[in-house]
Amino acid sequence: MENIAKHLKTKIYAKYIDSPFCFDVIPQIIGYERCSPSKQTVHVKNRVHNVLHFVLSGKGYYHINGQKYEIGENELFFYPSMSTAHYAPDPQNPWEYIWIEFSGIAGDSLCKSAGFNDGAPTYAPRDAAALRQEFTGFVRDTLTPDAGNALMLTARLLKVFGLLLIERNEPKIKSSHSSQHELIASVNAYIAHNLHDGDISLESLSRRFLINPTYLDRLFKTFTGAPLIRTLINLRMQKAMLLLRDSSFSIKEIAEMVGYGDPFYFSNKFKEHFDISPSRVRKDCNP
Repeated sequence: MENIAKHLKTKIYAKYIDSPFCFDVIPQIIGYERCSPSKQTVHVKNRVHNVLHFVLSGKGYYHINGQKYEIGENELFFYPSMSTAHYAPDPQNPWEYIWIEFSGIAGDSLCKSAGFNDGAPTYAPRDAAALRQEFTGFVRDTLTPDAGNALMLTARLLKVFGLLLIERNEPKIKSSHSSQHELIASVNAYIAHNLHDGDISLESLSRRFLINPTYLDRLFKTFTGAPLIRTLINLRMQKAMLLLRDSSFSIKEIAEMVGYGDPFYFSNKFKEHFDISPSRVRKDCNP
């Protein structure tokens, strides 16, 4: 057993953890497939969940945002929610993969923090063995019914993001760039925890974090790929979609929970965002 005391060099130790992250992320679907050489192309469009694949063997091709990527063994590819993409196995060496679909208002920020974005939807990890262990663990955890499975799956998903964050940000010397990244992570976490506050705006956030609003918006777009207000709206709408699908709250209550005091205005914005009304989503989920 490792002697932790020799590393600490003290008899008592405590450290305050100031996390910049919101951990509201929920595994929804775990899947595995060993594809046949003749498997047809999979087309995905406007899927509500984010999806992360880990290729166990073989190879295939992933098309998104007008780009084609060849993905091989021990590599990851990421489908961001509400996107259009398609993928297919290589006919001579078809792939075998595990995937996890997940929701939650922290999903987008965790994916971006782990390095996935429109220009980088794939990744070949250096420590593939650790990620392979977690992805195969996703499947193992679902094979036997257990009251703790949902917690274990969430813990594994967070560990996957933790491994990716450590690998992609190591080694980095503390710099102005990392300070800016921490600021944006803190703003992201604050937004995610306060979606019910209809008064959140670029100006209110700039006052809270003591930064010029124009500079904050520019930093936010640099680090996340989207303006701050668009991200705020996206988070509000994603949470609303989850609540409509998975809760019994009324549309008026859900509107208030995501920062809209007027349910009619909320319904218009929701339909504008998803091209479907909240009442239709609720009806489809409760036929």
